[in-house]
Amino acid sequence: MPGSTPRPTPSGTRGIPRWDSWHVEDLAFRAAGDDQVIALFRMVAKGGHSGMELERNDAIVYRIDGGLIARIEYFNDQKLALEAVGLSA
Repeated sequence: MPGSTPRPTPSGTRGIPRWDSWHVEDLAFRAAGDDQVIALFRMVAKGGHSGMELERNDAIVYRIDGGLIARIEYFNDQKLALEAVGLSA
């Protein structure tokens, strides 16, 4: 509603999960042909309410067109990301 203040939900404001802290580790970039780059990393987070810790091996695929990023795809599974760009794990 215009002019209203978002109400917090159990998972955070507007349904966005609330993390106490998060960071990435072991960041590595790999070229995938002439028009793609894949970033592989471990995402580490700690829940703001639960204190639960999460570690997951994620990836981001960048598709390049004319020297600019044309598309970004986030994967929660590095194997699927590697397969999407034609590389193996």
